[in-house]
Amino acid sequence: MENSSRDWSSFPDHLLATIADRLPTRIDTLRFRAVCTSFRAALPPPPPPNPYSDIHYFHHSPTSNSPIHFFIAQSTVYAIQPLSQISHPHHTPGAWLVKVEDSPSGDVKLLDPFYTSQVKNVSDKLPGSFNLLDYRVKEISKGYRLELATDQQRELSRSERCYTGKVVVSADEDDDDDEFAIMVLIQEKVVVYGKEEITNGTISISYKDRTLCVDPKSLNVSEPVAPLRISRIRAASSFHLVKSSPDLFLIRKNYFSGKSGDRGCRVGLNIFKLDEGKDEWVTVKDELQDRALFMFKECNFFLSAQEFSGLKWNCVYLPDRVRPNVDGDYPGSNAVIFSLENGCADKLSAFPGFSEIFWPPPSWLFS
Repeated sequence: MENSSRDWSSFPDHLLATIADRLPTRIDTLRFRAVCTSFRAALPPPPPPNPYSDIHYFHHSPTSNSPIHFFIAQSTVYAIQPLSQISHPHHTPGAWLVKVEDSPSGDVKLLDPFYTSQVKNVSDKLPGSFNLLDYRVKEISKGYRLELATDQQRELSRSERCYTGKVVVSADEDDDDDEFAIMVLIQEKVVVYGKEEITNGTISISYKDRTLCVDPKSLNVSEPVAPLRISRIRAASSFHLVKSSPDLFLIRKNYFSGKSGDRGCRVGLNIFKLDEGKDEWVTVKDELQDRALFMFKECNFFLSAQEFSGLKWNCVYLPDRVRPNVDGDYPGSNAVIFSLENGCADKLSAFPGFSEIFWPPPSWLFS
């Protein structure tokens, strides 16, 4: 059979536009436009990566005479994979997880995936250039946070650091719905921001050990699930919701006191799954199977070990509480792995075969 090839540069503009409208992420649009000059001429560049950068939040702190000025920052987690099968999958990870942030100037900053700090002094260990068409690039998750604005000419005090809260963006945002864009949880208050109006309303809630649902339009608060019935422990605890279709998980993260450099169970986790039939949380002991849970500063998500080689499955990757006051030496340098099998955590660096999904960059990235 005669081998025929198609001249993609002559592809009709209206079909290119139809395909572009169905691309789910910004990175997919960038890769599509990178095919050839005619594709770039026919399709406009995607919108800025952070559509909420113009929304600002001013928090009135009882410890400060002037309000604390925040803006909404966005980071994106990508999985980068080679186009062809790697030669030694047991020695080289089949994916590289990176968290980046696009600055208003157009620069891309590499962030520590478990925190919000920029990873510095590693440019000599990265490729000089990066062609999106040379790799599979998959957007894994987006994260949002309140960031101290540049016009804030002072550092936050220790008591003020607790004001940085959770930012949630509507996952099913309707272009015809101008009533809801994002919600900010700060100091047990929910602030709702619309697309047209900067602030729609503010409500106060108490949410410890409880699962609350806030209607973004009416601001009505309901409690669809019974409160957790769990024992109290002497540890700093936080709660996190993670969606893994079709299930919803609730993770209770506990940090115990311990000296810097100690190995062992400084971190404890309780994992629950929502039983929709009974409207209650049921305990999950050892049921992640071939999945790994990642708990980053701004986002939490599951990845499959079958899809991403180089993962330690049935475990949780999360930040270590012992955090230095300087930027990380390399991505993941201050993280731990919690094993659901034995209920203990250890530094990520103690698992070199599984830590390489973050650093150093895989050898196939330079080939």
